[in-house]
Amino acid sequence: MELIRNESIRKQLYAFIKEKLNSGEIRRGEAINQKEILETLGISKTPFRDCMIQLEAEGIVSIIPCKGVVVRDRPFEELIELNEIAGSLESSALEAAFYSIRDNALEGMTSIVNEVSSMLDNDDTSMCYAKNIDFHMLMINECPNQALKAAVLKYRDLILDFPAKDLNINLKWERIFWREHKQMIDIIKDGDPKSLFNFSKYIHWGWEDKEEYFDELYLVKFGTMKKYMASRYERRF
Repeated sequence: MELIRNESIRKQLYAFIKEKLNSGEIRRGEAINQKEILETLGISKTPFRDCMIQLEAEGIVSIIPCKGVVVRDRPFEELIELNEIAGSLESSALEAAFYSIRDNALEGMTSIVNEVSSMLDNDDTSMCYAKNIDFHMLMINECPNQALKAAVLKYRDLILDFPAKDLNINLKWERIFWREHKQMIDIIKDGDPKSLFNFSKYIHWGWEDKEEYFDELYLVKFGTMKKYMASRYERRF
């Protein structure tokens, strides 16, 4: 029962920190106010410490002697590597779930795409982030490999729950990504598992022609992603 209670507290803490980050009350690299959290959530120091150790293991915070718990400020290279891992894992999950997605999720996916397309026609991106999560979760939930599914969700959390900024990306990129969602639906209707894997990994999660998107997403100097890609290419030789 104690394990269950601690897991519940960890989820409370995770949600609390996420809310504070997304509202701008806690910034990446800043210390977490332990006293405020203990008072707000009504928990003791012991479960707080245990939960912070778990969050550190997940890469969300760092425990620094004499300073306390600090929200991790990930370097650009690490964020891109996390994106690469998340894309590879999700693409494998979609390949494994292909026929279940076709049977069980296609109608919901189509409904979401139609809804967002109507909003984008009016230059409205306000629901794109939430609907993107819904769209992908319809597919991920069909994955028969529970360990793979858990890994997908872990890495998606790392890149989506603690972004550099609000993930309502500009209209140009939203239109590109939602066109790709339509293409994914077409592949699920008429294609095969490997085609979905390739499109997901190399196009939807891919880097090519999306260098500016990653520069904007992670608030780095224009051209940073191109330089990173060039350095990766050079290391191959």
